[in-house]
Amino acid sequence: METHRPIVNIVGEKVALGPLNRGLLPLDHCWTSDFATLRMQGMIPAPYTMEWIAARYASGTRDDSLILFAIYERATMRPIGVTNFHSVDDRNRTAEFVIFIGEQAARGKGYGTETARLMLDYAFTALGLRNVMLTVYAYNPAAIRAYEKAGFMECGRRRQSVWMGGRLWDTVYMECLASAFARGTRVAALHPPPRGSGREDESEGDTAMQPNEPTAMMEHWLATDPENAMRLREFYANYGETGFRDEAEDFLTANPGTSAIAEELLRWAASRTPRTTRYQTLEWIGEQIDWDYLTHRDRPQSPA
Repeated sequence: METHRPIVNIVGEKVALGPLNRGLLPLDHCWTSDFATLRMQGMIPAPYTMEWIAARYASGTRDDSLILFAIYERATMRPIGVTNFHSVDDRNRTAEFVIFIGEQAARGKGYGTETARLMLDYAFTALGLRNVMLTVYAYNPAAIRAYEKAGFMECGRRRQSVWMGGRLWDTVYMECLASAFARGTRVAALHPPPRGSGREDESEGDTAMQPNEPTAMMEHWLATDPENAMRLREFYANYGETGFRDEAEDFLTANPGTSAIAEELLRWAASRTPRTTRYQTLEWIGEQIDWDYLTHRDRPQSPA
């Protein structure tokens, strides 16, 4: 039996996007049956039937404000998820973005970030949109970081509006403007230029978008006080995203060097984030630091 390659409209380095056809609905049904995945999407974990999936698909095909793509892993051309723009408003040139990586093995490989970038490029160049927004939840910091790398910036919050894991979380609203995406400020904001590239002092776009200062500060502390800097990293890994305030206080009290670094970061962040509490601000700092860059860069060894 001859196997036909899927139709694709947009091709990137890691992923390709093409029409979501009816033949993919059984796979979509499998993805939608994963309760752990649904909670990240804000969907109610429920036993959705194939009939429900088919009805949703049929409704979408009749909605002129919905643009729907299947996401394919480019190397294998296997379907790994879906993405869409909904509420597309041609008059006001706006839309809302959604992405769903259904295949668990495809997560953590940068596919989501590249998909978001491809969709933004499509929105601004092919559709002529000016503003794309999305909704994400504060209990999903990995998604927030991926969206930031793609070009989105937080533009607002609805406080304590989502119940998950025994507590209330914020709904986070993010947006990307065509002008900011064209300038490429997302890269300057999140990743310092490589050492020796001659671009260490460059700033692109708005003057507010400076190279990642928390990452630079952590790089300095890793060189001068590696033990306490790594303890601060442990703090973020264990407490920065959980809200365990008593445990976090105990950790900082037991590690005075770490606490001193945290306090300096807090002072730096005081004028740069709307968060109002110590631990919300610490969490925000932890989300901004590019741990992957710090872990894998070639760092000079401190003198003995």
